[in-house]
Amino acid sequence: MKKVWVFLLVLVLFVSPVIAQEGLPDNLSASLDDGQVILSWNAPENHEEIDGYNIYLKTKTEIYDEYTETLLNSEPITELQFVHEEAERENSYFYKITSVDHDGNESVFSNDIEFYYPKFIDPVENLEAEIDDGKVSLSWEYEFADDDDETIFSISRNGEELESTEKLSFTDFEPPKELLEYTITATKGIDFSETVEVKVDLEEKTSEREIRYVGAKSTMKFHHADCRYVKRIKEENRAYFYTREEAIEQGYVPCKVCTP
Repeated sequence: MKKVWVFLLVLVLFVSPVIAQEGLPDNLSASLDDGQVILSWNAPENHEEIDGYNIYLKTKTEIYDEYTETLLNSEPITELQFVHEEAERENSYFYKITSVDHDGNESVFSNDIEFYYPKFIDPVENLEAEIDDGKVSLSWEYEFADDDDETIFSISRNGEELESTEKLSFTDFEPPKELLEYTITATKGIDFSETVEVKVDLEEKTSEREIRYVGAKSTMKFHHADCRYVKRIKEENRAYFYTREEAIEQGYVPCKVCTP
C-alpha cells in the first residue's frame, strides 16, 4: 500500500511541476498612465523558459483573514505590462503575478502589491495664456471648497513639469521659441483632476514681432534699426533684437549717435 501512495505522489509531482523560484518575475508595480492602471514587471532570470505571465487580483472573502485570487487575463501575457481595464476610481487593489512555462506549468504567487486608484477632483477652468515681451503668462480659475487648503496646481510645458503652486497664475519667463503646450492639473493629496491644456505658438508670435534694434558683433554696439550706421554693418556681423533689454542682456552697449 505504501508503494502505491509513493507512486501516486511521484506521479502528481511529475504531472504538475512548479516552476523554480528563478522563474518568478521581479519588481511587480502599478502606476497610472492617461487614466489607466498599468501593471509592469521585470522578466525572471530564466526568461527563455517562460511562455507568459498571469495577473491575479487578490480579494478578501467574507471569512475572516481569507482571500481569493481572481485571474485577470484570459491567456498568458507575453509582454511585461498589463492594463487593468476594469479598475474603478476610489478603490484599492491587490495584485499578484505568476509565470507560465512552455509546458503550461505555473509558478507560485509573487508577493502582492497594493494600488489605490485615486478619484478625479474638479479641474481648473478658463485657462488662458498671454504673450508679453517673450514671456508666457498663464491664468486660470478654480472653485475651492470652503475648507480647501490642500489643492495644488501642477504646471507642465510640452510634457516637462515646470512648477507646482497654490496660486491661480504662473509666468514662464524663458520659454523656447516654438509651439508650446501648457497643461495644468489640480491635485489634492493623492487625488487629481483631469488635465487642462492651452497651446501657444511662440515661434509664430516671435516672427511677427518687429525687429527694432541691430547690433554689430565686432564692436558689441547696438543701434536703432533705422540708424545710418546700420547700413555699414555686414549681414554676417549683425545681431537682431526685439527689445533694448535683449541687447543689453547680451552685453551690447548703445550707439552714442542714435542713443537707442
